[in-house]
Amino acid sequence: MDIRLRSEILKPRKSKDFKKKEVQKIAEDMIDWMQSPLNYVFKDFLSQTGLSKSNINSFKNKYDFFAEAYALCKNMQEFKIAQDALRNKIQTTFAIFMLKNAHGWQNVEETKNKHTITINDLLKDMKKTKEKIEKGK
Repeated sequence: MDIRLRSEILKPRKSKDFKKKEVQKIAEDMIDWMQSPLNYVFKDFLSQTGLSKSNINSFKNKYDFFAEAYALCKNMQEFKIAQDALRNKIQTTFAIFMLKNAHGWQNVEETKNKHTITINDLLKDMKKTKEKIEKGK
């Protein structure tokens, strides 16, 4: 993964200036970055790579493979935060804040869990997404 240090960030680039292969590489780097146990906050990835939120939104709209990679990263983020909070690896307050603000969790009296994400689900999604990225779809 080729993530530049904050001090090496180049001038912002417009989304239209990125070639498809560059966007594929960004998608791969984004998945690799999110797999690191220390990475939780997606804006850190943007900061480290010199990308903007508008770049990401443009890539999601233009390329299905990128939209799927982004969705996978959001699922991975949600799963990591919840699991690490349960294992006392991160502060509960941080986990609650992130899950409510980034994933729409809310306090409810009755649990209404429609879908449970398992590690196997994530691994299958990761494999499918990486295959799509490699094919450029």
